[in-house]
Amino acid sequence: MNGIRDTRALCSEFAKGRSLLASGLALLGMDSVEEVDAFLADRQSRTGLFTGDPPTDHPDWLKFYTHPAYLEKQLFRGLLGEEEGDEARALLKLLRNPQTGTEEAQRELFALLVGLLTPMSYDKADDVSDALASLLELPEMEEEANDDNDIPPAFAFYLWIWIPCWLVYGCEVPQLLKRVKEGGAAAADAVEALVRLDHTSARMRYVKKWVEEQPGDRQPMVRVWKTSTPFRKPRKNTAALGICSAWVAGITNLIDDRPDAGELKELCIDLSESRADDIAELCLSKTNDDFGRMIRQYLSKLSMLAPPDKNWIETIRGCAR
Repeated sequence: MNGIRDTRALCSEFAKGRSLLASGLALLGMDSVEEVDAFLADRQSRTGLFTGDPPTDHPDWLKFYTHPAYLEKQLFRGLLGEEEGDEARALLKLLRNPQTGTEEAQRELFALLVGLLTPMSYDKADDVSDALASLLELPEMEEEANDDNDIPPAFAFYLWIWIPCWLVYGCEVPQLLKRVKEGGAAAADAVEALVRLDHTSARMRYVKKWVEEQPGDRQPMVRVWKTSTPFRKPRKNTAALGICSAWVAGITNLIDDRPDAGELKELCIDLSESRADDIAELCLSKTNDDFGRMIRQYLSKLSMLAPPDKNWIETIRGCAR
């Protein structure tokens, strides 16, 4: 597959009979396998975006672990400015809990959801193909060596800790801390994940408490984890393919519009052929059953919300008929 015309045709074909939201998520997710693989490789080897040191001595650094709302506020304000950042966060809050908004805001949100969740006709899919294709043409992030002192601490934390945690462990940072707090078998894995990603996390209260429960056994483990790589080295492309496929499957399942394993596999092949990389070859080496097992394996590691009531989704879709 070569050229933007082919990309638009692919987007149009895939979107037919699917919602705009599910189509966009699947196309963007399956087109990101190579980028996710490169991101994790750079984080593992401290190359590209990760050549410097994160600002772990900043007074807000450990606060970001335990106050995700504060991290979110700093990210939005850093990206959009204080006023527009707060407006964006208010919209995000409305999406998370529509009852917090005014009646007018709720009506506008409902109209937006109707547009996003309704399956598209052939003509509609053709109409939005340009917009879907543009998702795949977003400029890549610069990978030059950066002076981390110039990067706002919230952005550094998001790049160094939050995104790798979300990709590799399938959850957000506070969920790892919750596992440490609750103790049990999952606590050791959570402490290892946190300390390998950032050795300063060993100073946090719940991590220190976990170590102090059995200092003779656990202190040596923590010392090893502090000097280890951020996570166990993933197999090239294989881990990224599983991660991207599982997130697409999990999120689209939440809106009752999940492509099956064979469809995601074929989509990934078509998209990867446009870049002439080896991801298509990896997909071709798997049967649809193999691909489905891979998705289930990675899905089992994700902390995914329970799907909403299908009647609610059908009510939204019915408003478009």
